[in-house]
This record gives sequence, C-alpha cells and structure tokens, in this order.
Amino acid sequence: MSSHRVHDDLLIVERVGLDDPRLLEIVSDELRRRLQGVPDAMAAPLVEGQVASKMRSLVDTHPGAVVQLLSVGASPLGYCVTATSAGVVRLCNIAVIGEARGSGFGSRLLDGLLDRGRERGSGRDR
Repeated sequence: MSSHRVHDDLLIVERVGLDDPRLLEIVSDELRRRLQGVPDAMAAPLVEGQVASKMRSLVDTHPGAVVQLLSVGASPLGYCVTATSAGVVRLCNIAVIGEARGSGFGSRLLDGLLDRGRERGSGRDR
C-alpha cells in the first residue's frame, strides 16, 4: 500500500479467531522483522514456534479472548485481542503492521474498544 491515509469508510474491523491466517501473518511478519539478518533456514522454525507459543499462551491465559482485525480490503493492518472477566475488559495484545504505524490505526482499534465498552455500560471514559 503506497499510502496509509485511509478514509474511515474503507476500514473493516471484524471479529476473527486466534487461528485466522491474516492474524497469524501479522504476528509472523513482526517476528521475522525482529530476526532480520538471521538466515531464513534458522528464522522460519523460530518464527513458527514463537507464533504457536504466543497463540497457545493467549488461549490458555484468556480462554474467551476476542480478536478484532483491522483491514482495508484484503490487506490486514492490525489487530487487538481482548478478554472479558467479571465485567472487566482486558487488552491482551495490540499490533499494527510496521509500514502502517504512525497512521492512527492503533488509536482506531483502541477507540473501537472504548466504544464497545461504553455500549456495554462500563461507564468509564478515557
């Protein structure tokens, strides 16, 4: 994507599972970025293991976790993972792809989370 200035009407936020390939792609790409310079033959199994471990940990720690995936068309831009317990919503994880950072997409994910909390009557504000 050449520019990440996107009109709000073009953004799609959808609930997906922790096994959604677009979510796993974002997580994998971030891990690969951190291993830049490591040969692919070494990095690939490390990334695969870390992604599996991260997803397993989220499921084990927050069994009812909900993932909101933010995208424009077929291009995923970021996600947030939340879990609700005893009426409290916990932000478990949030990420925006590297090339879209600084464009306000993380803020949009957080704003959506706050809006959902207000709709459920949490009574909390920023």
